[in-house]
Amino acid sequence: MLYHTLSMCGTVLDLFSCEINAIVAMSDVNATMDALPYIDNDLDLPGMRDAVMDLIEQEKSVMPFDEEKYLGHVKDIFFSAFQDQPLIQAEHNRIMAAEPFAAFDTARYNMPAPSAKQVKSQEAWQESVANARAQLQHQMTRIENLELLTSYGGQKWTRYVDQLEKLKAQVESEVTVAQEELEHLNWQRQQEQSQAGQELYQLELQWGELVMKNYQLETACAQLEAQASTAQ
Repeated sequence: MLYHTLSMCGTVLDLFSCEINAIVAMSDVNATMDALPYIDNDLDLPGMRDAVMDLIEQEKSVMPFDEEKYLGHVKDIFFSAFQDQPLIQAEHNRIMAAEPFAAFDTARYNMPAPSAKQVKSQEAWQESVANARAQLQHQMTRIENLELLTSYGGQKWTRYVDQLEKLKAQVESEVTVAQEELEHLNWQRQQEQSQAGQELYQLELQWGELVMKNYQLETACAQLEAQASTAQ
């Protein structure tokens, strides 16, 4: 049962991943990503972080927030994932409606005698005797199950633990692979951004040199114009 539950959870996670990928695919593919977090250090400048937070708060103040519609698509994903699981849907509806959990029904485990009005009824006594026999058979079955569990339960749990260990090893292996891919991706981003930072630094130097040359040319032109005006 645990393996089935974990598999079902994996299916839900896959659905959420597909939904996220779909959202990304529907976004603006022509968007320019100009953030270079590995080399940008503007937030370390005095007052810059406070200014950024002020801008974020200003943007949030003008953005309407509808709690009912926020992440509303997640609800659709949930019901699509469990559309074939009526018990899960019913439990979800109960939780959403804030209804209490149904109490455990113990009526069928009781052995009531006929009531005072039915104490002389043969049919009522027959039903009570039949109920007592059913309860006795139920207890005998429980004893047999406990004896079987005592004899063979250890082996079953050993196999079950082995299955869980294999499942755990598989998940840990997948987590390790994902972490390695994440570290490689971060390293690749850092290398690319560091290279881009060097290029930007060189371009900034060239831009400064060109600005200085333009300033020198403008100054020289202004001097020549002044000399020409004096000569006339």
